This record gives sequence, structure tokens and C-alpha cells, in this order.
Amino acid sequence: MGDSVGNLLVIVIDLHPVWWANHCLTEVVQSSLVLANAHLLQNPLNKLSVYGYMNTGVYKLYPSEEELVVGDSTAGKFEGFDVVNTTILMKMKDVMLECDDPEEHRQLDGSLLSGALINALCHCNVMSKNLAIGNTLHSRILVLKRFP
Repeated sequence: MGDSVGNLLVIVIDLHPVWWANHCLTEVVQSSLVLANAHLLQNPLNKLSVYGYMNTGVYKLYPSEEELVVGDSTAGKFEGFDVVNTTILMKMKDVMLECDDPEEHRQLDGSLLSGALINALCHCNVMSKNLAIGNTLHSRILVLKRFP
């Protein structure tokens, strides 16, 4: 039987502003970051990936291609978690500010969730294929979407 090399958690977040207009997206995101940090804390071999989607497309929020340098870490907070949280929040902000046309926000496309799930499944597949023979990676996908 193969060796386990940890678990992969992929979080897919609906960033469409129309869905979150009357609800607090930041509370949902903060709760998901707590879950992501707990996942990373359970095993040093655990991995995390976060995707966001809205009407303009699907965006990879974490891990990021560019390395983020985080300044002063707050007391009692692990620096690695601070990098993860800051990267995800900054990328989310960039994606949401990129689409500032109100008319674009009103165009809702149901296929965006399926596109985000395809990206998440492909990421799980790529991560599994990159393992040494006999090793296994257990993957999970969490979808955060608000329905009207």
C-alpha cells in the first residue's frame, strides 16, 4: 500500500458581488481562512489551494505565482498563516476591483461554478500525478456559494 503525502484542500469561493450584496462576504472568507489554517496545521504535508470565480472568470487566489512578503506578524500568530491569509485576501481584493462595471455584475452565468470546479478537479489531478509512484494524495473540494 502506498504512503500518504498529506491531504489537499481546494476551496472555491463565489466572488460575485450581486450574491453577496446584502450579506457579509468577509465573515464567510474569514471563517474559511480559519478552516484552511486548521487544515495546514493538522499535518505539515497538507496542501491548500484557493480559487475564486465571478462573472469575468475563474481566478487562482492561492498559491500565488508571486511571493508575498508580509511585514510585522501579530503576536501569537504563525507567520505561515499570515502569508496564506494575506495572499488570499489581497488576490480577492484585486479580482473584485478588476471588475468595476455594474452592468457586468448583473450578468449571471451559471456555468461559472462548473468552470471553477473543473479548475479545482484539474488541480487535484495535477497534484496527484506529480507524486512518486505508490504515494497517494487525498483531495477535498469546498465550495462557498451564496444562493438567492
